[in-house]
Amino acid sequence: MESLQQYRQTLASLQPSHPWVGISDMDFLKKTGAYATEYETGKEGFTLAGLLMFGKYDSIINRSGDPMYFVDYRERLATDDPDIRWTHRIYPDGTWEANLYQFYIRIYNRLIQSLPRPFMMKDGVRRPMTPCGRRSSTALSTKT
Repeated sequence: MESLQQYRQTLASLQPSHPWVGISDMDFLKKTGAYATEYETGKEGFTLAGLLMFGKYDSIINRSGDPMYFVDYRERLATDDPDIRWTHRIYPDGTWEANLYQFYIRIYNRLIQSLPRPFMMKDGVRRPMTPCGRRSSTALSTKT
């Protein structure tokens, strides 16, 4: 439920007028294909996609899920030392729910930390710059 709520909050903040923002969790899961009904049997349940995206890790790796599922992010700084396998790693270590959404959030946050944030100062005011070097119309004051 935590992953689903985080995902829905992100959707609502990015697209507040999206028609799925105001629907129930179950309707949302159905609309996204995370929960479905088998037409042949009438049996309802989470799809593998729904389980991978929002599920608990123990449920994901269960026999009826995907027992081979294992997300793994390894960051390795340039080094000639063959004993250094990685310098940072994110994997299902029991401290977080290792579904695809939580993995994405962790990796995304890790990657954007290293992105350059160019800016220029003009009259004591920080002015953000676009990636091509032009000033943005948004200005943040550095004065307190």
